[in-house]
Amino acid sequence: MSGSSSIQPRWSCLGRTIGNLRSAPTGRASPKAAHPLGPGSDRTLLTTALFRSSGMKVPTPSAELVIRFQKTVPVGKDIEVKKVFGQPSAFVSGNMFYGVFGERLFLRLSEPDRREMIESEKASVFEPMPGRAMKEYVTLPSKLLTDERRLNSWLVRSLAYARTVPKKAAKSKGR
Repeated sequence: MSGSSSIQPRWSCLGRTIGNLRSAPTGRASPKAAHPLGPGSDRTLLTTALFRSSGMKVPTPSAELVIRFQKTVPVGKDIEVKKVFGQPSAFVSGNMFYGVFGERLFLRLSEPDRREMIESEKASVFEPMPGRAMKEYVTLPSKLLTDERRLNSWLVRSLAYARTVPKKAAKSKGR
């Protein structure tokens, strides 16, 4: 690649954004609102609504961090990159295991690995909103982003753990 301007995010095909949550006459999110994650995206719409109702904005990642994510995300037939919180995240068997949130990367880890990462790497529990921890996820410390060998070691653990989590069942379309 000749320059950074020619680098295109792997997930650019998901370029649509969340529609206006106040589009329904009642002021609530329309259940048929278009969303880049398609069917079963109610959780993302709810999370976005929580951010908006709390007055918080979903933080935007830098291009450098998104590129760092792209370069480090594992590749495999069972690995899929989708947007969560409007930012790229990696999934295996429908389970998220690695992602970007603002200027932070996060991983899903087993309980022993979470304890080890928090103690040895000074990581913290991932909280997309204050007081709303995602219990199996940790935020990577910035020093880890520059150490590719250690980062890859944690990514391998994260992916291995995510593969042991039961596959997400498809949500039914009818209510």
